[in-house]
Amino acid sequence: MHTFGYPAEMDTICEVVGKHKLALIEDACEALGAEVRGKRVGTFGDAGLFAFYPNKQITLGEGGVLVTSKPEMARRSKVLRSQAKDDSLDWAAQHVEVGYSYRISDINCALGTAQLSRIEEMLQTRERLARLYDARLSGYTAVLRPLIDCPYGRISWFAYVIQLAPNFGRTDRDRVWQGLLDRGIGAGRYFAALHNQPVLLGKYRQAGSLALTESGAERVLALPFFVGITEAEVNEVCSVLTELLD
Repeated sequence: MHTFGYPAEMDTICEVVGKHKLALIEDACEALGAEVRGKRVGTFGDAGLFAFYPNKQITLGEGGVLVTSKPEMARRSKVLRSQAKDDSLDWAAQHVEVGYSYRISDINCALGTAQLSRIEEMLQTRERLARLYDARLSGYTAVLRPLIDCPYGRISWFAYVIQLAPNFGRTDRDRVWQGLLDRGIGAGRYFAALHNQPVLLGKYRQAGSLALTESGAERVLALPFFVGITEAEVNEVCSVLTELLD
């Protein structure tokens, strides 16, 4: 998973996959346009996944795309996206299993295609905004900033997500989050630790403490981040954030 648009270390991952003869599926839903040594993420594995929810780098309103160079996987995906109808049979309306509709409409795709033609411009704008945040928050020890550069590739900035310093906890994070909301500044608390998701609670036995994971998740805060945000608004967000943490 290329989390928040920061590309994973694909050289190492591909080495492990090759050694153990594993399948490789890339979750690039937050990383459209990110690269590893000049190669776009989502193209290293057996399949790559991209998403187009409204908070992504480009949006179709909803939906996503699976890319693959494996002919059988492509064929299987086409069957599954259209109520499990197999057009290789003698009648196109024959369903080979229970299926559902996962198709994106042509109208949604037209919206995405228009945005895709401007993807480089949008990626550069998002990088500029990330660097504005980084410069504004540099030297402020209460905030742990995300890495601004990737030594082996290009970041596709999906979100600008900070952590509060380790001496803060969930109560502090939630207080700051609410304080931002009270001042009209949208911010997000994510992601929660996977093993504490309601769907998984009590289903798996933990073999030890995951204190570092929990501590990190409880101090995460996503600041407002979108192509249309201005430098003045970034400065305002940072001013209110630091005020709440002082």
